[in-house]
Amino acid sequence: GGGSMSGVDGGYPNERVMWHGTGDTDPLDILKHEMALDYRFSKGGLWEKSPAGFYGRGLYLAKRACYSDGNNQKRYAFEYPDKSRSILLVRVALGKFKNFQSAIDRTLVMPPRDDSTGLLYDSVVGGPHRPDQRGRGNRDSKICVVYDLCQTYPEYIVTYSPLPSINV
Repeated sequence: GGGSMSGVDGGYPNERVMWHGTGDTDPLDILKHEMALDYRFSKGGLWEKSPAGFYGRGLYLAKRACYSDGNNQKRYAFEYPDKSRSILLVRVALGKFKNFQSAIDRTLVMPPRDDSTGLLYDSVVGGPHRPDQRGRGNRDSKICVVYDLCQTYPEYIVTYSPLPSINV
């Protein structure tokens, strides 16, 4: 916690810039909230109603924007009435992360313990996965999950219109 990214992993925040889709919630509404990015707003964060994602209940971010847009089976971008979409560009402090690669663990509510130190990792990384299923394929991306909201800072709302020839 603590509110300062410099506190992650002993002062080594391992900052990245990644993408986040807000689903059915307008990103402007999310950013008006004092907690800003809060996985309790997301489909995977509604504790009793939605199944957990690949790495449990946390805030999911993708290396590639196309993953955060989604596909026919799973849409992560917020869609406006004119069919334009928005996703967030987020600065995230990954700190020391556990790399799951292609494995998944839907039971996580915090990062797992690092057996070499006895301390919890700061985040988890996995993939590449596709928006609707694990593993490589169309619109795949490496993804990261943080469980402490203080590790994220939304920087931009990016609004775009999908190309007519790309109907996914």
